[in-house]
Amino acid sequence: MLATIMRTTRTIDRRLVLAGIAAAVGATCLGPASVARSAASPEKARDVAARRGILFGSAFDQHIYRSPSYARLLGDECAILTPDYSLKFDALRKSPDHIDFTVADRLFDFAASNKLHMRGHTLIWNDFMPDWSHRLSGHEMERLLDRHIDDVAGRYAGRVHSWDVVNEPIWIESWHEGGLRGGPWYNAMGPRYISRAFRRTRQADPNAKLVLNESYLEHRWYDSPFAKNRSRKPDSPWPKFRGYFLDLVRRLLDEGVPLDAIGMESHLSPKFRSEYDRDSLLEFMHTIKAMGLDIYITELDVDDSIFPDDFAKRDKGVADYYHMYLKDVLSVDAVRTVITWELSDRYTSTAENLLSGRISDVRMPRILPFDFDMNPKPAYRAIVAALKGR
Repeated sequence: MLATIMRTTRTIDRRLVLAGIAAAVGATCLGPASVARSAASPEKARDVAARRGILFGSAFDQHIYRSPSYARLLGDECAILTPDYSLKFDALRKSPDHIDFTVADRLFDFAASNKLHMRGHTLIWNDFMPDWSHRLSGHEMERLLDRHIDDVAGRYAGRVHSWDVVNEPIWIESWHEGGLRGGPWYNAMGPRYISRAFRRTRQADPNAKLVLNESYLEHRWYDSPFAKNRSRKPDSPWPKFRGYFLDLVRRLLDEGVPLDAIGMESHLSPKFRSEYDRDSLLEFMHTIKAMGLDIYITELDVDDSIFPDDFAKRDKGVADYYHMYLKDVLSVDAVRTVITWELSDRYTSTAENLLSGRISDVRMPRILPFDFDMNPKPAYRAIVAALKGR
């Protein structure tokens, strides 16, 4: 999942980003001495969140080794970190029998040396799978699921705050029963791949929180967000998105599957403001809470594409949307994390692709709490204000 809610942006070739992994592996690990406290804010989001029993944090990855200033910012502002891509299946496993933990180990070492919690993102996802996985038999995929979870969750057992065990299980436009996303895992096992993954993860890492992470839960859709001509179609399946997700959660709990929390990604898109409905959102969240589950905000950012080029106006629009959303969701006391998808605009996938010349037809984003120079923006102050309840 990348830096906007739109699937077209989120699918900017991750493999191009992954190509930079080898270049960064040789860098020296940044230990605690490298992470000096900044003066970004007199009262930090991390500390304000902690007073409410919430962990504030960010996605990150090996770009910390190219940018000591970003490493310092993360160490200063965060209580919890989520690897952006280096724990994903396609980043770790080059073949069924070859898995490379070099980069992931260094990210865990960075978090540990700076006393930051780590999230495990993600163990099983039907999207962004390597080409070779599509050629395996169903039986081979079953064995691979068990092996991959044992390898990854087992290696980091006791060092992970929470695992996104299954990522984005619902995808309306796969057209499967129950709205489930298609892909190699689903094709091999059908819906049972989900319960199998959770049970296997509990065995491999008994003390970590186990999370079902999902996108598109923040809006009440009346049609596909990818439809060129959007209209209130009575036969559109998109209004069922939350219902499909809740049905899945109920089924897992009824089957005794170990599930501790749901993750709401929260890639927010102001251009879909008409589909943002506070009452239905809070009703959904209270339903999750009533099931005895915690709620994690796991990938928060705000798409700035509808706002003017002028920085001040754009930053205000983004900040207002952060504040509106967090004010609403934090009224539900089941929320336990607020994690932005990277902390600085410099490390959005769009910015990295623009700077590398891989894309050229979009403007530089201003979607995160800190700017390119690691300075706090109105979005950061809006997050702090929402965490304070103001």
